[in-house]
Amino acid sequence: TINDFVYTGFEWEAIDECKEKLGKDVRVVRQRGRIYFNIDWDEFPKVQEMRSIDHIFIVADNGNLSFTNDKESDLLHIRSYNLDILSNSDKMWKKTLEAWKCATSFKGKLYPTTEEYVEAKKEDLVAKTEMLELRNKEKEKKDPYDWDVSEMKEEKGKKRGQDPSKSQENDILKYRVTCERNGKHAVESKDVARVIGEVLQDKFHWLVDLSMYHLEIVCKLINGMINEN
Repeated sequence: TINDFVYTGFEWEAIDECKEKLGKDVRVVRQRGRIYFNIDWDEFPKVQEMRSIDHIFIVADNGNLSFTNDKESDLLHIRSYNLDILSNSDKMWKKTLEAWKCATSFKGKLYPTTEEYVEAKKEDLVAKTEMLELRNKEKEKKDPYDWDVSEMKEEKGKKRGQDPSKSQENDILKYRVTCERNGKHAVESKDVARVIGEVLQDKFHWLVDLSMYHLEIVCKLINGMINEN
């Protein structure tokens, strides 16, 4: 299932283009600012050519949750829900990951062993420590009054993530989970992201990296509906 974000008010234009590219028989579900549809994987390049869409997401799961309005209880419910999904719909998640890998030309490891994860985490920690020390030395050398506005804007506006296609065969997937909420919830977005991230890490042994990730998983809580892309 594909979830395309479009500019609000242009949903029907996106649907028309979708049918033009994929055929008039494709079934499209419309929501405010987005459209959903199913395709065969060999048709994905046609989706990438669509000019009416802003972002493309591959949907891993859609479901409904009954929240209690108690923070801890709802977080446990979200954890249990994701554990059940990974246990009972393992093929669906792997199918989604393989689709993402194909779409982004990721060359690294989607399913590392525990040993590979532990070793990669050590190497990643060393690399981050060295990078932090280097940046601190550069800042010490530079007079703060020498910073101009363009440099500050560039530093602040750096693009998150890294290009998956530039990964190497031995690279272990780096990921982050982002939660977006619409409606009233007792839970906070950062807590939902943490819980889902922990479940995924226990399952797949990926590396958490909030800035230089290959894959960003976006969880959308819309009232009682949960959507993971």
